[in-house]
Amino acid sequence: MDRGLYLFPFVSRRCKLVRIIPCAAAFLFVAACADAGTGPTRGTGDIAFASNRGGQYDLYLMNADGSDVTKVTGYATPCAWSPDGTRIAFQSDRDASTAPDLYVMNADGTGVVRLTSRPGYESECSWSPDGSTLVFAWGDNRGRSEIYTIRADGTDERELTNGGLLTPPIGSRDPAWSPDGAKIAFNASRQYFGVNDGGIYVMNADGSHQVRLSGSQTYATDNPTWSPDGTMIAYAAYADTSTDMFVVNADGSGERRLARLPGYEFFPAWSPAGARIAFASLRRDFSADELYAINVDGTGLTLLDVGVWPERPPSWSPDGTRIAFMSYPDQTSDIYTVHSDGTGLTRLTTSAAANRAPLWRPARGKN
Repeated sequence: MDRGLYLFPFVSRRCKLVRIIPCAAAFLFVAACADAGTGPTRGTGDIAFASNRGGQYDLYLMNADGSDVTKVTGYATPCAWSPDGTRIAFQSDRDASTAPDLYVMNADGTGVVRLTSRPGYESECSWSPDGSTLVFAWGDNRGRSEIYTIRADGTDERELTNGGLLTPPIGSRDPAWSPDGAKIAFNASRQYFGVNDGGIYVMNADGSHQVRLSGSQTYATDNPTWSPDGTMIAYAAYADTSTDMFVVNADGSGERRLARLPGYEFFPAWSPAGARIAFASLRRDFSADELYAINVDGTGLTLLDVGVWPERPPSWSPDGTRIAFMSYPDQTSDIYTVHSDGTGLTRLTTSAAANRAPLWRPARGKN
């Protein structure tokens, strides 16, 4: 079975799960439900996350030590913080949609703007460095997937790829904006099983000049992620008999494997300084889900935690000292942080509810 590719999500009605099944495991992305939270501290937390502690999945903020947990808005799952940490994009089916749409709001839950409303689903969003525009993946139940951009006020939506109209169709997903705003990296593949015609691509921010970066040794690629300085891209790729972490220079040169582990690696996340990459791993026999960090030169591989349920990339703190992630220690999902050397494991949530999808807030005033 080809374990590097997505089956696109199917979505049930309000307050239920949106399911995404990538190559390595089944990952759950919650759809969400509506109404804003209350309280004087709303919008001041460090980590955004989704929790069903209120009966449906809502969007919460909490401090880095797990204190001051505050509901910000209902029927929502966080997608991406704006670069300056003042706004957050999220997915929701709050407006009676049959699949989650993309929204943006201020960090305190005010100023909600619905960005998309077409049939299908939006996922995997990324902000432009200036905070004016988002890039996202759209897909439908027929297997088509494309990359779009839209301004944060909901105007000027543009389709950047049209591979779904080709035969066989090319699925485009996992968009990521380069740090300088000039390029967008994404993953494209002709089918979701068994065809080695996928790869990591880069295009101009307007969709022009699409160039494949990953080499012939890899296929079934996923999760391209830019280094903070924009010189490299990390990604997961199926090569030989496993899915491993790779990096490639932004011009397509220097592709190399970072580590070979006994299973499937995915969801790379660069440290803010660009020296380390955290990623998730699933054993080939599905016996363990693990979180690792490794130096960019392939040295210093460190096991951070076991029992991780990797529904999205781990999230680094702005100062690069800690990593937030979701784990299943006792049959319920909770949010943890850990240092990149594996020390200081801290459980932030302890409710009986499911807590997932942590996103560390960027340093405010960055832009």
